[in-house]
Amino acid sequence: MKIQPVLIVFCSLLILFGCGQNKDKPSKQQRNLWLEERIEGWKNGDEDQRWNALGDIAQEGIFNISKKDSFALPFLHERFKAGDEAERETAMGAMGLINDPASLPYIKEGLKDESFFVRKKAVWGLSRFDDSEKTALIIPLLDDKNDLVRQQAANVLKPLVTDEKIKKRIAAVLNNLPMVTIEVKNPQDPQEMGKAVSDALREQAHQGENQRKAEKAE
Repeated sequence: MKIQPVLIVFCSLLILFGCGQNKDKPSKQQRNLWLEERIEGWKNGDEDQRWNALGDIAQEGIFNISKKDSFALPFLHERFKAGDEAERETAMGAMGLINDPASLPYIKEGLKDESFFVRKKAVWGLSRFDDSEKTALIIPLLDDKNDLVRQQAANVLKPLVTDEKIKKRIAAVLNNLPMVTIEVKNPQDPQEMGKAVSDALREQAHQGENQRKAEKAE
C-alpha cells in the first residue's frame, strides 16, 4: 500500500522533467508545403504551371502565407528584381504577407515601379510594416498617374495622417473613384476572369492617364 504513492510521485517527476526538456528544445519550423509547391511551379514549371502558381499566390496567398515563410524571400527578392510585371506584382504581394524587414528596400523600390499593378501592391505591402518612413513615402502616391494607386495610397494614409491639407487630398481621391467594366465569357474560369480583370484595369489606367494629361495641358 505504501508503494503506490511513491510510484505516483516518481512518475510525476519524470513527466515534469520530460516536459522541461521539451520546453528548452527549439521547435522545428513547420514547412509550408503549399508555398513550396507554388514556388516550384513558378520556378521550374511550364508556362501554364507558372501562371497557375502566380495566380494561386496572388489569390490565395493571404490564407497560406505568413511571417514564418521567410525561406521564400531570396527567391521573391530575385524575381522582383529580374521578373516580368506579373512576377514583380506577385513577389511584392508575398513579401508584404511575410512581413520581414529584409524586404523593405524592395517594397520601397516597388513604389516607383513602371507598372501600376506593382506600385499598388507596394503601397499595400508597405502599409503592413511599422516603418518610420511609411507615411512620407506613400503621400506622393496620392498624385500617382493611376487611379487605383491613388486610391490604395488614400486608403492606407487615411488613418495615419493628421495634417488637414493631406486629409483633403485623401478625401478628393476617395470621392472620385473610377468605375471599371469587366467583360468575361466564362466567369467560372479563374484564368479567364483574372485576364479580364487585368485587361479592364489596364484599359482604365490608360484612360485615366490620358485624361490627367489632357487636364494638365489645359
